[in-house]
Amino acid sequence: MRGVGVDIIGDIAVIEIPKGTNKKKAVENILKNNHIKVVLEKISERKGKLRLYKLRHLAGEKRTKTIHTESGVRFYVDVAKVYFSPRLSGERLRVAQQVKANESVLVMFSGAGPYVFVIAKMQPVLKEIYGVEINKHGTKNSVESLQLNKKMNNVHFINGDAGKSVMKLKKKFDRIVMPAPHSAEKFLDVALKSIKKGGIIHYYDFCALEDFPQKIIDKVMKACVKNKRKVKILNSVKCGQHSPGKYRICIEFEVL
Repeated sequence: MRGVGVDIIGDIAVIEIPKGTNKKKAVENILKNNHIKVVLEKISERKGKLRLYKLRHLAGEKRTKTIHTESGVRFYVDVAKVYFSPRLSGERLRVAQQVKANESVLVMFSGAGPYVFVIAKMQPVLKEIYGVEINKHGTKNSVESLQLNKKMNNVHFINGDAGKSVMKLKKKFDRIVMPAPHSAEKFLDVALKSIKKGGIIHYYDFCALEDFPQKIIDKVMKACVKNKRKVKILNSVKCGQHSPGKYRICIEFEVL
């Protein structure tokens, strides 16, 4: 129905219904898709450190966990307990297609593991790939999902704070993905200390259209000066609208 926002995650429809919309009719229309087994309604904005919605059950089975399929991989998502957006599937694929054979890759803020799984699918010849996530439910979903993707090798998940956990690894990576625009800026120092010379960082932030991309590039350069790292900006990408006039931005840069 017009005006009703719908995110399909596995066999769950998460919907946002504007005031004045016939809710019963909206749900009936969604359930006409035989694939949908659960309908949940967003009743809040994303909140807290874990960026979760409050959800209300409207129809179907009473559960919030499902198996989602994206770019040829399957993974568990508990939509009530873990941040996940199906709208970023194209962005995850775009990044994954850049990964080269035998790279060592780190995904900070890995959530339910979508970046990790799509990268491992697109580039099966990896030295290793780590997903670090502070949300224990996200890590649990990720570890369970390894059973759905048994041919993937050298995939590791760590539950913990991205800063502390990455430093404890004492590893250097060829590529680091930082897909948490609300908080990634705080972890740029850790990323710059953990990237190899010649490595690439995919840094995400939010930016008003009129400030794109220079405002975010300035943040990156400030952190690089602080950490005495020279970098080359490779790409600036608008990868989704967050709110009117505000976009999710990815700045990709090579550490020289």
